[in-house]
Amino acid sequence: MSPLAAPEAHRALEALTTRVRTVSQTAGDRFPLFAVDGEWVLSRRGSWLPGIWVGLLALVATVTGDPADRSAAESAAGRLEPRLADDTVTRAVTFWYGAAGTGARDRELRVRAARALLASRTGTVVPVGRAWGRTDGDRLVEIDCWGPLVRLLTTAAPDLDPAHAAAARATARAQTAFHLRHGLVPGPDGLGVVDMVRLGPAPAPDGPARHTGRGVAWAALGLAEAARQPGPAPDGLRAALDALPYTTALQEDSSATAITTVALFKLAHTLGDATRLDQARALLAGLVRHRLSRDPPHTGVLTGSRYRTVAGDDQPVESVWGAFFLVLALAVETGLVDPFAL
Repeated sequence: MSPLAAPEAHRALEALTTRVRTVSQTAGDRFPLFAVDGEWVLSRRGSWLPGIWVGLLALVATVTGDPADRSAAESAAGRLEPRLADDTVTRAVTFWYGAAGTGARDRELRVRAARALLASRTGTVVPVGRAWGRTDGDRLVEIDCWGPLVRLLTTAAPDLDPAHAAAARATARAQTAFHLRHGLVPGPDGLGVVDMVRLGPAPAPDGPARHTGRGVAWAALGLAEAARQPGPAPDGLRAALDALPYTTALQEDSSATAITTVALFKLAHTLGDATRLDQARALLAGLVRHRLSRDPPHTGVLTGSRYRTVAGDDQPVESVWGAFFLVLALAVETGLVDPFAL
């Protein structure tokens, strides 16, 4: 598929930023999670998404340059601090994407989040944690937070004391090594991704290996972030980069395609790989042309995200995370942000 022309990309960004403003007015001082049939699920704590919502608001402010958008992002960011106490690896998502500024407050939040995550380790890795009712969460490691965990720990390391800095860098490498060994599984259908691994003397998959879907997209993002880690590449990283399935076809879950697009932009930048760049641009064009609604009152809605909702069903939703990664991909493509700004 031909890449987006500049006017097409900017029109898509305009539609998305307008939509985010509308959702922000609906959410008020709560965090939006996803919408089913146009009805938003809102949360004061934000589940695993408060940082992604803050990051989305900050991206909108970067795109528009509007002081009101910047104020909205800063107001939402001011509600993140209580999430430091949540016993969950998703703190990496919250404080990597939500505390992305260069000011003292954001640096402090990232340092505190890094210390909290280090304190939650089981052995050398950071487990899921016991928040959200996971009574066995300290025995499970999931692939979703791999990328933001690596970025948070390595970015916070220079601002930590020497002992914590060394632990942060070692834990980032250990998390990568763990996923390379236990989360990415070669098979007859190619490399599969295990969403969750159960810890023990011999770590074992806590579910089937998948070849499509959001878990594979998170794995692609984790690989892309791990490829930027300082020091020698962990064993198996390059082989995994080559073996993980990337496709220029849109997935059933649009949010998975958006995450994969960002991962490919990052890999193209790190590896100087023109093929990865072409793949990223093809996926981005497909999302904008076929999944981004142009019809009022749904203009700017990324259609086709899938999520297991509170009702327990895998449903089509409008998702904060899908919008975030699509806006980030468009901002990278138009040169508004560096691929590794977030």
